[in-house]
Amino acid sequence: MTINIKQEDIVDPFAVAPAGIYTIECTHGEQRPSKAGDDMIELRHKITDGGVEDIDTHLGKNVRDYMVISGDNSKYGTWRLSQYAQAADIDLDGCEAEDFIGSTFEVELSVEPPTPEFDSESNRIARVYVD
Repeated sequence: MTINIKQEDIVDPFAVAPAGIYTIECTHGEQRPSKAGDDMIELRHKITDGGVEDIDTHLGKNVRDYMVISGDNSKYGTWRLSQYAQAADIDLDGCEAEDFIGSTFEVELSVEPPTPEFDSESNRIARVYVD
């Protein structure tokens, strides 16, 4: 059998999606401690649509968002979580991280440069759009 794969048809499954506006679906929600021991929400999403070139190569890619919701550094995290809740029509009072699973969001993704912890670029959710 002869393998016929052209180099230009090979897609890196670990490559980051380019910065832009995307639709994502929440696939996992979990509350757990942050490295500092504060309460943190982790939401995992997959890209389901977007207005960028070659969107097909980015569909299904995973994007995570971490929000610290207690302690001294919780101001941004609680605000971000409220944006998700408003976009998904979820009441934050008494909700669970799992309540976000299945919800879709329109977001702006940015590309973050490598860090000492992560030796490659990564996507970051820069903004959650609320209607």
